[in-house]
Amino acid sequence: MLGPVRAWHGDSEIDLGPPQQRAILALLLVKAGQPASMVELISLLWPHDPPVSAANVIQRCIGALRRALEPGLPPRSNGRWLIRQGGGYRLALDGASLDLRQFRALAKQGRNALEGERPADAVPLFVQALQLWRGQCAAGIEADSLFRAVDQERLIVAQEAADSALRFGGARLLLPALRQAGAGAQLDEPLQARLMLVLAAAGYQAEALGIYQTVTRQLADDLGMDPTQELREAYQKVLRQQATPDLPSHQSAPNDNGTHSAHTAINHLTTAGSAALAGNQLPTNGSAAPTPSPALAAPDSNATKAVSGQSSDEESPAPLVPLAQLPADLPTFTGRRAELDRLHGLLEPTERGPASVRIVAIDGMAGIGKTTLAIHLAHQVAQRYPDGQLYLNLRGFDSSGTAMTASEALRIFLDALGIAPQRIPVEVEAQAALYRSMLHGRKVLVLLDNARDVEQIRPLLPAAAGCLVIITSRNQLTGLITTHAAYPLTVESFSAQDARATLTQRLDPYRLADDSAALDEIVELCAGLPLAVAIVAARATVHYYLPIAAIAGELRDARTRLDAFSANDPATDMRAVFSWSYELLSPQAARGFRLLSLHSGPDIALAAMAGLLGRPEPDTRRLVTELTRARLITEHHPHRFSMHDLIRVYAAELAAELDTEADRTEARRRLFDFYLHSAYRANSLLGPYFIPIELADPQAGVVPAELPSKQHAKAWLAAERHVLVATVRIAADSGFATHAWQLALIPQQFLQRQGYWHDWEAGARLGLAAAVTAEDLTGQAHTRRSLAGALHFLGRNDEALTELEATHRLFAELGYTTEHAYLHSNFGAVLAQQSRYEQAIEHHEQALRLYSEMADRNGQAASLERIGGCLTRLGCYPEGIEFIDEAMEIYRSLDNGIGQGDCWTALGDTHHLLGEYHQAADCHARAIAFFKENGDRTYEAQVLVALGDSWLAADYETAAGEAWERALAILDELRLPLANPVRTRLVRLHESLRHSPLPSTA
Repeated sequence: MLGPVRAWHGDSEIDLGPPQQRAILALLLVKAGQPASMVELISLLWPHDPPVSAANVIQRCIGALRRALEPGLPPRSNGRWLIRQGGGYRLALDGASLDLRQFRALAKQGRNALEGERPADAVPLFVQALQLWRGQCAAGIEADSLFRAVDQERLIVAQEAADSALRFGGARLLLPALRQAGAGAQLDEPLQARLMLVLAAAGYQAEALGIYQTVTRQLADDLGMDPTQELREAYQKVLRQQATPDLPSHQSAPNDNGTHSAHTAINHLTTAGSAALAGNQLPTNGSAAPTPSPALAAPDSNATKAVSGQSSDEESPAPLVPLAQLPADLPTFTGRRAELDRLHGLLEPTERGPASVRIVAIDGMAGIGKTTLAIHLAHQVAQRYPDGQLYLNLRGFDSSGTAMTASEALRIFLDALGIAPQRIPVEVEAQAALYRSMLHGRKVLVLLDNARDVEQIRPLLPAAAGCLVIITSRNQLTGLITTHAAYPLTVESFSAQDARATLTQRLDPYRLADDSAALDEIVELCAGLPLAVAIVAARATVHYYLPIAAIAGELRDARTRLDAFSANDPATDMRAVFSWSYELLSPQAARGFRLLSLHSGPDIALAAMAGLLGRPEPDTRRLVTELTRARLITEHHPHRFSMHDLIRVYAAELAAELDTEADRTEARRRLFDFYLHSAYRANSLLGPYFIPIELADPQAGVVPAELPSKQHAKAWLAAERHVLVATVRIAADSGFATHAWQLALIPQQFLQRQGYWHDWEAGARLGLAAAVTAEDLTGQAHTRRSLAGALHFLGRNDEALTELEATHRLFAELGYTTEHAYLHSNFGAVLAQQSRYEQAIEHHEQALRLYSEMADRNGQAASLERIGGCLTRLGCYPEGIEFIDEAMEIYRSLDNGIGQGDCWTALGDTHHLLGEYHQAADCHARAIAFFKENGDRTYEAQVLVALGDSWLAADYETAAGEAWERALAILDELRLPLANPVRTRLVRLHESLRHSPLPSTA
């Protein structure tokens, strides 16, 4: 009763029949042994205008229920349980056979415990009672006042349990059941107030405050009311951290001999499950547990985790690799003792633990050392956050002006947390909610570097009380201090002592001892700027033969020659330091430094740098080594380099001053050519996808990335994925419209197969915008068709059809003929997804005709296979199989393994629809072999799922489980959305096998 109405004979669930029949049973159950009159039953089924035959209908339902509850009952017999009484009917069940009676009995025991000598036993008993609920009383049956009255009993018990937990301890034990009760009664202010206090007592202050915001918003929107005083007082207690901390929960739950612990009793009840109506009774105190009912029985926890890959209620799915994203700490870090002492004092663990997420907001001027301090602090406290560390440079003050959006940042974090790209929601609010859910119950350190403003980072803040967030920004984030109680720390310039210590640690002490006065002058001229100090130290290290006094003299001269230092203008100081550091470079390295400012970031590979500079890769490596030694760029990953945003600004200023516009334009063209031709080469290796464009030859000096195999192509596209999208944007902004839309189009196959459908859509939209601006109809046509594909995979088929129709008009205007074949194939795929098979077939037939005119054998085979698949969905099995077989022959002649795999998949699906499960399994196995041979793991996993379905339908449970396990391993590795349905299949299979009767030993 406490949820959907269900019943069992032993381990077998009873079919309770149609809705009217189930409603009658629900009313009899809720009457708890009291008779229900005919008037009550008629009013339940027909609140208004009952038919003349109402009584006859009810009698037929009663008869069907008797036969369901007592199989083999003679006709017109009352039976033992469903009894006619006083013009109505009564269900005679004992207390152990009905969860409603169990709930009331446990609640009564809890109240008795409160009034007796052991009040701390009340919470475990209340928890047992609340855990019996699986939803609203008689869920799915039209509301009746009796059902809703039972729901109110639950809310009353939940309030009593909360009061007991706040007084006698056990908040953490109660919290799961109380959360569930509160989720179904969000406008019950007394219950929500208690839920807030219990959450705060258990250490979930942020969640408690979030409940208050949700409830007050719903009260205003739905009822136009303000919160009650009780709810406001609970909010104030939580806000001021005045909620009573949780006490150790009392472990003893009373029974006849007082020996069972609360957790033992709860586990015992969960294992036993809800009572079946036909004699599957729950144990009384001291009795043995019967066979669990399928509805509530919990599978063995270890087995469940092994099958599903999921952890317990309070845990979140773990990412595929450990979260350890912090950049390396500076080995020569010195100073900042006062700041670190303050921060460590704030973050010192307490006995109670944090009541909410802790936030540290570090601000200060550019180059002051905010990031260095934040990373050093994070490494010092990282061991307190065993669930890992997340790091992201938000590019809030990036010289390109392309600050990272909250949505981009959330996608990166969710990807790191193990969420498949295609499962990430589109709206930023939904992304933020998923992100908070993933971190719920975890202890994670999040470092957000180079933030622009509060709005950029607010969606990136976890709600979990055990998390720490460290933020750096040039701005003081006042709004964050006000709304989230962030701890602000403004980083000031180095003291002379710290600056001197930094230089002393990095340089030869014997060298420094020769001229202490010159060292003091350098410290003074650096004006306490840590980045300036670091660059001076680097210069002194490289030019080890120069006396310290000479370095001080050069720095003094630089102030005069290049906007010399001014203590009142730190930005000018930085330019001076950068200028003389730049002048140490060779001419080739200096040119390379300037042109690097043209790259979109966030980092650049060595091969791309060679393309930008138009130099061979070995020469480029020598220049890169020179730049890294001068601390002007950093190799943060092998062969991948990044440049500090301030240094990038300085490099751009130099490029504008020293390089001609023609030089900069040619460098951009080389860079775009490198990415364009490298992506084209990578795509050609993935095959057999065809890009319907021809590229112009690359500029002289551009050598596309070396990609000797399909694996190298995939790895390159994965590493450059973010850069490629950024480059499309920069190419469009720079007037290179053709590069922009072609570069958006080329990686489509990779993005499609790897599930990066949001990136596919974003790139296609940027390329389309560039083509529209340039009035390039060819670019518009191709990018609209590509955009339609992304929308189709994202499940937005109506939008996809709109783009395809626009593409059709553009193709007609351009006079295209052959391209219509691909377009009709796209139309067919989208329409088939909408189950519009007749229309899909029409488009595939037109595509087939055009592919035949083009002599495109792969296209012909694809059209034939898809026509066959649509025909089988329409029930035309022989015709469909004939088309698929014809496609198979073409693919064989072309030695196209992927195509043959597609055909075997279609045949397997057809045999499955026909109920020929062994033949279906054989076809699916053949398809898997082709996909495995061609390294297409996505298709391999999808067909493994179908193989398992066919084996299960053929009653080969073990074989089905093996196929699903293999599929799940691949899907989890690739983070594809089909993983969860497969996991559900395995859990159900496990439960089915566990409940199967043992084979006879006779």
